[in-house]
Formats: sequence, structure tokens, C-alpha cells
Amino acid sequence: MSELYDILVETPPTKVILLALDQGLWDCERSLAELSALCEANHMEAVAEVTQKRQTPETGIVLGSGKLEEAHLAAEELGAQCAVFDGELTGSQIRNISTALGGLEVIDRTMLILEIFRSRAVTNEGKLQTELALLRYRLPRLQGMGESLSRQGGGGGGEGDGPGGGGLNDVYLGQVMLAVRPNWSFTSATRLNLVCVVRVKVNLQGEVEKVDVTQSSGNAQYDSSAANAIWRTSRAGAFPPPPSEQYTELDLVFTLNELMGR
Repeated sequence: MSELYDILVETPPTKVILLALDQGLWDCERSLAELSALCEANHMEAVAEVTQKRQTPETGIVLGSGKLEEAHLAAEELGAQCAVFDGELTGSQIRNISTALGGLEVIDRTMLILEIFRSRAVTNEGKLQTELALLRYRLPRLQGMGESLSRQGGGGGGEGDGPGGGGLNDVYLGQVMLAVRPNWSFTSATRLNLVCVVRVKVNLQGEVEKVDVTQSSGNAQYDSSAANAIWRTSRAGAFPPPPSEQYTELDLVFTLNELMGR
């Protein structure tokens, strides 16, 4: 059997609670059944469902405060580690719902699907592309998610991450990428699909100590430009200090389409 299979067999699934707003636009019961199956595919177990029928979402929290309190109590009673919303949420909605649930991690349906794609990617190219897709979706939500994610640790998503594969590492990674981007310049009339991975070692003061290209794009100039951008960011004192020792070694993905906005 594969190593991944052994891990999944030995590790109990992460318990999650499903949240849904029923506006009468589709079959909510069927949609939740599909969401439960998606959770199972991501090694999660849906232990409860909380739905609310209403025409318009509650401002900021989507569901009414009474329903979120019901979900909070159910999550505590059943030991749920994450709440999965059946639909898309903004960063502020994620933060507000998480706060209402006592700091529980909150992800939405799209995050869950992207995480499944990422975990099942086989080739290096496939892993990079699914990682980028997930990061692209999460980045605009990091500002809203930061407060709740900073309270999380452990779970089924990876070392130090929550069940959705996110956690504080996603917040810090987003900060690093936003800091490095202004210092990166690369001109190419063709091959805008170049992708490379750069491993960075940084101390707790935010001073970069080592930079290595661990996955080449096949273009030496492109790889060098990515590595140099990290050094320039560090010399300018703009590299964000890691929140702890756990984040002093990072793998940064550079793709021209994503980071250069082309």
C-alpha cells in the first residue's frame, strides 16, 4: 500500500460541521449530501449539519446569530475541529463566522474542492498548479482569515495547519509573497507559464540566510530573478519575520501569470 494510504488508515478523519443557507434556489439537502461526500474525500467526517432557510444572508455572518450559536454548541459537543460552509465566503465572513463559533476554523466549499485536488495531484506540475489555484483563491481572503487562523494549530491538513490545509502558514506565506512581488522583475515575450519553487531559510528577525531553487522552471534567468527578488526584499528590510521557528524554512512558488499579474 502507498504511504498516503497508510497515513489515512492510521489517522482518524477530522470531524467537521456543515453549514448552509437555504434560499430556495436549489436542493439544499442534495447539496449538503454532496458536500458531505467531498469532506469524506478529504479525510473529514461530517458529524452535524446546521441549515437556515431565509431569503437574504445575514450581514457579515450569513446565517443568523441564533443558528451560529446552535452550530457552536453542536461543534463543542461533537468535537468538531472545522466548519465547512456550503458555498463561497469572503475573508470577513470567514473571520466573523469563526468568531461566532468560538475560534473554530471555517472553510468554504471551493477551498475544500481545491484542497482535494491538491492532495490528489501526482506529478510535480500538477502539484504546483493545484497549489497555485488554492493559494490564488485564499490570498484575497487572508486579511479576513488572519485573526481566526492565528488561533489554530494541528489538524488534518498538514504540519501545523488546520483541517483545510491552511492555518497560520497560509497567512504568513501570503504576507511573504506580497512583500517579494515588488522586488521581482522578469521580462519575457513568451512562455508565461514558467513556474519555479524557491526554498528560503529566514531567521526570526526576518533576515534571509539561504535561498535555493528546488524546482527549476527550465529557464535559468527566470529562476535567478525569483531568487534575487527574495534577497532584495531581505536587504530592504521588507521580508516579514516568521511568527515562530516552525516557519523559518519556506517553499515559495513563483509563477509569472500569478505574481506578475499578466
